[in-house]
Amino acid sequence: MNIFLVGLKSCGKTTLGKQIAQVLNMQFVDMDDYIEQKEGKSVPQLYTEEGETEFRKKECDAIKEIMPENNLIIATGGGTPAFCDNMNRMNKNGTTIYLKVSVNELAGRIMKNSSDRPLIKGKNKDQVIDFINSLLKEREPFYNMAHYIIENDNIKRDEVIQILKTPKNIVYK
Repeated sequence: MNIFLVGLKSCGKTTLGKQIAQVLNMQFVDMDDYIEQKEGKSVPQLYTEEGETEFRKKECDAIKEIMPENNLIIATGGGTPAFCDNMNRMNKNGTTIYLKVSVNELAGRIMKNSSDRPLIKGKNKDQVIDFINSLLKEREPFYNMAHYIIENDNIKRDEVIQILKTPKNIVYK
């Protein structure tokens, strides 16, 4: 069984994914790292040089390549669920968990690391909040298809592990 963590950038997919993988003795895969290693370029570089459409194709290929593996915790890219029918594919081939963090908390986290995020570089907090709300409007219908939704600004590893043992389609707050 594979576990897919979905949600916007900075919601904790990579941090929690690594922790959960260690506790459950599973391998961890960060989709962005996987793509960067395969392509020999950073995600921002791929976006800049090839555009979003080409990047999404690479992301779709990556998820298809990773999915046949087993016993993985996979931190998806923030947009992964919204393209190429990826959310349905992930739901059929593993367990999906939407890490839902408040917009205000995400804005604070993203602004701390804005230098590597060209789409928000130089924006103030209100502009970043508007940007996040715009992304959520597009992506949240896909995120909400996850087997589990954890809504909390400080999601802990043990919370995620515990919900993996409970019935599906429960919203945790």
